[in-house]
Amino acid sequence: MEILDTIKKQIEENDVILYMKGSPNAPQCGFSSRTSQAIMACGKRFAYVDILSNPEIRQSLPGYANLSTVVDQGRADRWVRYRHRDARAG
Repeated sequence: MEILDTIKKQIEENDVILYMKGSPNAPQCGFSSRTSQAIMACGKRFAYVDILSNPEIRQSLPGYANLSTVVDQGRADRWVRYRHRDARAG
C-alpha cells in the first residue's frame, strides 16, 4: 500500500485522528501535548499516529493535506473543519 493510501485510509476510518510527535501518554512536543489534552478534555475518542516512529508518514502528510508544514496551524484548522463538514454530509 502506498503511503498516501495509508494516510487516506487512516483519516477515513477515524472520526478524529491526531498526527503527533509521540503518544497522548508521552507526547514529544508542546503542540502534541496540548492538542491531545484538548481532545481528551472534550471526551472524544481519537486515534493517533506517532510521526516520529513513522518517518514516511511524517514526510508525506504535508503533501496529502496540501500543507506547507505539518504544523501550518491556520491551514490545518481550516482543513480539519473542512473534513468535519464532509463527514457530517456523508
